[in-house]
Amino acid sequence: MVSDPCDMLYEDPKEMTVKAWSDYVAMLASDLTHNPQCQRLAILLKGSREILADLKQREQKRAKAA
Repeated sequence: MVSDPCDMLYEDPKEMTVKAWSDYVAMLASDLTHNPQCQRLAILLKGSREILADLKQREQKRAKAA
């Protein structure tokens, strides 16, 4: 696990699984609670629902193709 969630902000969410993204968002939310000055986290969390929906759709397509 990354010690500073800000270090992960530029990971490509399209390459993550739904569980990995959910864990990632939970980690960011926890850090945001403890560090409200980190505006980058707030911006990323705002878009997390759209990314999670996209990841779920991609996983479903992969499962159907398999």
